[in-house]
Amino acid sequence: MEEVNPTTSKPKSYRSLALVFTGFIICFIDRSAMNIALAYVGKTFTLTPAQLGVVGSAFFFSYSLMQIPGGWLVDRFGTKWMTVVSLVAWSFFTIMTGFAWSLTSLIVIRVLFGIGEGSYPSAAMKQVRLAFPKDKRGQASSVAISSNYIGNAIAPFVVAPLIAALSWRGAFHFVGFLGLVYVLVYFLLERPLGQEVTDYETGSRQEKGKFDWRVPRTSRRQHFQAIPCRMILRRRRVTMIAISSNQRSNWMVPMWIPRISRGWVLKLTGTT
Repeated sequence: MEEVNPTTSKPKSYRSLALVFTGFIICFIDRSAMNIALAYVGKTFTLTPAQLGVVGSAFFFSYSLMQIPGGWLVDRFGTKWMTVVSLVAWSFFTIMTGFAWSLTSLIVIRVLFGIGEGSYPSAAMKQVRLAFPKDKRGQASSVAISSNYIGNAIAPFVVAPLIAALSWRGAFHFVGFLGLVYVLVYFLLERPLGQEVTDYETGSRQEKGKFDWRVPRTSRRQHFQAIPCRMILRRRRVTMIAISSNQRSNWMVPMWIPRISRGWVLKLTGTT
């Protein structure tokens, strides 16, 4: 572990926040692209509403399952490595979505897209935690989270014109390539990837990125003793809060509004 002067790393806090913020916006544009293009995808493959539902659910299924493993990977390999891996993975599978040739291929690609994107929230929020002091973390976290809704808001104005100009396949290619370009920007600003973001409080900078999948047995035992998952799940209020979170309005409604309203997004942006 390398010790650095915390004062010299303070200006990088806002750079880290800007990178996380931008990454989330790209993440949500890529994620929302399917919502906007769903009607056109269904027309291309002659899909029924039930099949469209499967296509839409494929991402959320794998994305939700990847949340806890994603957090473990971030702790294991560091925020920088997992941010780059996640960005490359979801951008690649966004591009591959545009090359889908059947319903089956589309579902498989969307599942892989969800896996690729699943570790980014953990990496992003841990980077914010490390980069800011305790009395600023709440503000910094709220700024980072606001990017999710900003990404959702601007996605129609980015994706819809791309669909009109390039077709839905071209739109996926474009936004996926945008993500790969951002990977390069992130790499140039945050290298070396094997060196963790400097902890604002302690000034420590841990070495990460050595992909050793072996986990010491004692560490695994201590890890699960420190996080009593069963006790958490037994608490009814915690479970109900998780179930009734705002993800219903975030994704169930946007997923079907473009389909139900038959292209209102394209009309709104004046690209019809």
